This record gives sequence, C-alpha cells and structure tokens, in this order.
Amino acid sequence: QAFPSTILSSAHRSTRSAMAGRTEHSPLLESGAPEDFDAGKSIAFISVLLTVPRLIGFGIAFAIYKFGATAKYDSQLKTFGKEDGYGWLYLAVYLFSVVVSFVNLFPMYYKGKVMKADAGNLRANMFIYTVDDGSNKHVVLEEEGGIGEYNRANRSLGHFVENVAGFLLLIPFAGKVFTIPTSVLIIILAVGRVAHQMGYASGGYGKHAPGFMLHLISLVSLEGLVLLSAIRLF
Repeated sequence: QAFPSTILSSAHRSTRSAMAGRTEHSPLLESGAPEDFDAGKSIAFISVLLTVPRLIGFGIAFAIYKFGATAKYDSQLKTFGKEDGYGWLYLAVYLFSVVVSFVNLFPMYYKGKVMKADAGNLRANMFIYTVDDGSNKHVVLEEEGGIGEYNRANRSLGHFVENVAGFLLLIPFAGKVFTIPTSVLIIILAVGRVAHQMGYASGGYGKHAPGFMLHLISLVSLEGLVLLSAIRLF
C-alpha cells in the first residue's frame, strides 16, 4: 500500500511548514546528532512499561481468583495433570505474550534518536524514508485532513495486528480456567480497540490513549490469569 506523504528537508522543516514552504525547526532530530536522546531514560521507560503494568495485571488476576468463583477455577485446574507439564505450557504462553510486547516496545529506544517526544502526529510514522536524489529530504505520512485521518486509522489497525498474536494465545488458555473473566476482558479489549482507532483517526496523536489503556488492561490481566494458572499447575 502506497501511503500519501509529505517531504521534509532534514531538520529544517516541520510536516506542516514543508507543505506551506516555510522554514521552521523540524520535529525530526538532526541525523547523527540526537541532542534530545537519553539512552538511560529510554531503557528505564521501556523497562517500566514492561514490568509495572504486568504487576498490576497479576494483581487483577489474583483478585479475580481470590474473590471470584475460586472453587470453580480450582476444579478447572484439576482437569490438568501436573505430571503432564501443563504448568510449563502455560508459562510458555505467558512468556510468548511478553515477548510480543517487548518487540513492539523496543523500537521506542531508537525512536528517541529520530523524533522528539512532542512531535505529535509525526510519531505515527513507523518508517522514515529518504528521497534518493541527493537532497537529504525525508518522507513521512501526511497528517492533515482526510488523508491524515486515513493514515492514523491504518496506523491503529497496524498497532492491533502487531499485538494480536499474544491475545490469540492468551484467550483460549485463560478462558479454559477463567471463562467469564476472560470473556469480560475480551469485551474490554474490543471497546478499547474501537476507541483507539476512532480517537487516533479523528483526534490525532494522544487521543488514542484511553483506548490503549483499555487494551493494556485487557492484555496484562489475561497474562496474569495465564501466569497464575501456570503457578497453580506446578
């Protein structure tokens, strides 16, 4: 799919000013001179995103187990034979989902070398192209009008595709033990994804945050249910 784009002169024009022919400071950082980049902060930020939500998710899962239909959940877990190693299988599913999150988060480390944190809709770009004509101009997605809305709607779709693999494994494994809670979490995910796409497309960068939070709550809670099942099966 060929995306409509805007051409930026390297570190001299913003997306909007490039369209109007004005010269302003670009939200893209100077190539080779990432003055705003802090490797330590980037690593710490990614680490927090990987760990803190999952601690919360495990807490939610434990609350579901402890204050929900505990006897029913234990009965479902007993259908698995501990000697058959299902604890390891559940643990592997959990780790796979974490890896899916990691490979989605890791590019953020390099993103800090390319664009500023306040670059707005420019941060929807998954790739930054360079025009091969010696002009050192960069090519990014159009962000204005209907074309910008279309691009951001597709970016939200891409975000869902990038993250769906973990859900596809988590849902049947969590659902086998925690049927109703898993169903509720899937509904939360569905509402979150719709809110994410509509907010991103119509409101721009930042308006997708509420939908993303619902997505994240669903994800880490499902992971928590699978991890809790793994622990109970050992």
